[in-house]
This record gives sequence, C-alpha cells and structure tokens, in this order.
Amino acid sequence: MQEFSEQNSTVIDNKKYRFYCQLKDLYRRPVFVYQSKEASPCNWRICFGWTSLHFRTYREAMDYCKRRGFTAPNGEPLP
Repeated sequence: MQEFSEQNSTVIDNKKYRFYCQLKDLYRRPVFVYQSKEASPCNWRICFGWTSLHFRTYREAMDYCKRRGFTAPNGEPLP
C-alpha cells in the first residue's frame, strides 16, 4: 500500500502515528492512513476532512476505505 503515498512521510508523522499511505475520497480529497508507533488497541488511523477514525487491524481500516469508495491517488480502486 505504501506505493500509493504521494507525501513525504516525515512531514505528516506525529509523535503517536507514522504516516502509512495516502488515498483519495470520492471528491479526490486526501485521505491519510497512519499506523500507531506503539502497540495499542487501535493501531490504524484514517483521517479525512474533520474525521479521524481508529481501527484495530489494517484489514478493518482498508475495508472501511473500500466501503466509502476511497481510491489510490491515481484513481484506481483499492485491492
């Protein structure tokens, strides 16, 4: 999935989460996927607009993204 990244990860990391990849929503706005730097109950975070959602597994996070119609930055559907 990291091949989808269009951003320099050091710019958008923070102290709790590491940037993983960037997707696009239905309106081609950015959707950011982060992975927790520490083990926690919810290791994955999806951020878009004013929304920040947390998921226990990568699969749960990607399933949510697929249901919402998010795509790779080039517009291709998620695998």
